[in-house]
Amino acid sequence: MPRESNPDIQIPIISVFVGLPGISAQDSEKLLVLPIENELRSIEGVRELRAFATNDGAHMILEFGTEYDNKEVLDNVRSKLSNIKSKLPVEAESAIINEINLSLFPILNVGLIGNLPERALTEIARKLKKEIESLPNILKVEVAGMRKETVEVIIEPTVLTKYNIQSNEIFQAISRDLLQKVMTK
Repeated sequence: MPRESNPDIQIPIISVFVGLPGISAQDSEKLLVLPIENELRSIEGVRELRAFATNDGAHMILEFGTEYDNKEVLDNVRSKLSNIKSKLPVEAESAIINEINLSLFPILNVGLIGNLPERALTEIARKLKKEIESLPNILKVEVAGMRKETVEVIIEPTVLTKYNIQSNEIFQAISRDLLQKVMTK
């Protein structure tokens, strides 16, 4: 049976945010949450509706049953929000409607912490990345939070002259050393 590497899993949850910069949470409750909540509750198939009044806006989370048809539900939500638009304050921003999509979230997060130097943790992370990538059915492994190492070389011409060293000799030595480190990894 064929398997899809990135299956589109439908989650029956829709998020709605209506912004109104400068509004308090108390005013948001009265002016945004209550009217929008009343309108969205009338959508067929809504199993649960959670509403949150915040400073600068209102946030609603709608959960639907298993008969969820995302295109139909999104159309219903848009339609209900356009019906209520005239009852909201004129300054209210257009609603931002998001469908929860699991393909945008990583399946597994691993955090490395310890009483080790940063370089040791970075090396462990690189080795762990290689090991995880070698496992079957792993599509991609990303490592975040590692600093890129940089080398700053300050060359004083008087010191170079004193020791009879040319600047290109310094550049070659640094390049050889860096190349050797890259090759050993």
